[in-house]
Amino acid sequence: MSKKCKLCGKTFNNNNHRLFGPSCFKKISELSNIIIPKNIKEKDKERYMCSLITKRLNIKGLTMKQKHYLTELYLITLYIDKIEYVNLNKLKEKIQKQIENMNFLTGLLLPNKDLSMVLYSMYSLHNATDKFKNNLHEIEEMYNKKQINENIKNDKKIIQYFQYMFKVRKIFNPKEYTLNYYKQYIFWETVTSGGLLFNYKLASKLLKHSLSEIGENPGTYNITDKNIIEDIKKDVDFTKKIDEIIKVHNKEQYFKTETEGEKETFTFENNTDFKFAIHNAEIIVEGKKNEENNWNLEIEILDRFDFTDFIFPEEYNDKYKEINENENKTQKQKLDSSMKNGLGYTLNNMALASVQYGVLKEYDVKISFPMYNYGKKEGD
Repeated sequence: MSKKCKLCGKTFNNNNHRLFGPSCFKKISELSNIIIPKNIKEKDKERYMCSLITKRLNIKGLTMKQKHYLTELYLITLYIDKIEYVNLNKLKEKIQKQIENMNFLTGLLLPNKDLSMVLYSMYSLHNATDKFKNNLHEIEEMYNKKQINENIKNDKKIIQYFQYMFKVRKIFNPKEYTLNYYKQYIFWETVTSGGLLFNYKLASKLLKHSLSEIGENPGTYNITDKNIIEDIKKDVDFTKKIDEIIKVHNKEQYFKTETEGEKETFTFENNTDFKFAIHNAEIIVEGKKNEENNWNLEIEILDRFDFTDFIFPEEYNDKYKEINENENKTQKQKLDSSMKNGLGYTLNNMALASVQYGVLKEYDVKISFPMYNYGKKEGD
């Protein structure tokens, strides 16, 4: 009689095993650091392992079915500990709580629950992490050796590494959905922490906040990083917008742009990091003239972190063309711009796919900071 392995999901024919196929049983023994004595018969090895794990967890009085269930719980925690990039703390807390509450009475209901989906997902996710880690290393080597250039074919080579993570067709099988969810999670976690966004500090922070476990939603993100705020203050698009607002209110002693009819919006066009992170922000400015006839300002920038600016491949092909035909740019500048813009737009497309899959969540962004004595120029 064929059975499905709780770990890998494949069918196996072996009357000596109930939970795991022989090869997976060997992996689990190594993972849990359990050595099966040679005098244990083949048909008793699974029972021995489950009993040993139960003893290790110091839980007594369980039936064999309950020990099977407890073994699955325990193995899930072991695989969670081995998975890089993904924050699975909440899942681990839930599993550990079940382990701590496990006894004969509570265990009467637990064996009816199917844990195979979770165990299969964690095992497969661990394998996907290792595969992606190797691919990521190769990609980073390509960047270090300057093998990525303005040729769009090389961008396609990068994308090939990521395609297996983006099976975004509608999947009704909960196992496959969970696995693909976390495979995409790995990708975005690595994008934010592994350097694929280059010096895009703000975009990385916002993207990281967008990641959450299945069923969790991120709250409003308040940007307080002093370096980011200083960069915003110096940004040409931002200062241009502030100058426009002040020009309208220049004869006043006090103003605040907060009414519906006076709602102000602007877009970062020249700073690539801000452009990807903040698309069409609302800006509220409160200004008071000081004794030097300059402005003390309180600034509030509000935005919705989303991926509505979908970039089609032919659009960023045009971006490559625009960069390459600019005679004022050096070859190195063309190379750097090509890498950043081409990959950035590609990431944007992938992000849209992950939003539809539920991996990336949309949320509100808020930046508040003062600007004192605005209007005074250097040398005045």
